[in-house]
Amino acid sequence: MYRLYECADGRWLFLAAVSDQERERLVAVIGGDVPGLRDGQADDDTLSKALAARFLERPAAQWFAELDKGGVPVEIVDESFCRTLFDDADAQASQLVSTTWAGNVGRFEDPGLLVNVAPATAVIQRGPACAVSTHASS
Repeated sequence: MYRLYECADGRWLFLAAVSDQERERLVAVIGGDVPGLRDGQADDDTLSKALAARFLERPAAQWFAELDKGGVPVEIVDESFCRTLFDDADAQASQLVSTTWAGNVGRFEDPGLLVNVAPATAVIQRGPACAVSTHASS
């Protein structure tokens, strides 16, 4: 209920249906004919194999649309995420990406706030600990 599943198009979904309510939503979306899903009687290995077979029936985008609409926590794996994160306006706005400065070096983008601590205000106080020395050795 909390793992990756390959879909028919070779893309992967991450399913995170860990609460009883999320599990009920999953049953409503994919149907109760997955052995052990509806009644919770299957062990994790049996259930994950049954779900893996079911997710292979359709492409990831179709599964995502149905599960997301049904309120099941799910995400399509984006293998380019790490290459695009620092350019993402939403990541910057939510402080997932932080811009810091270092004297004599300039601007750096770093991972930012990975946990939302609201209502507290978090402050990112770091940057590269490097500087260019202007002293010549004797």
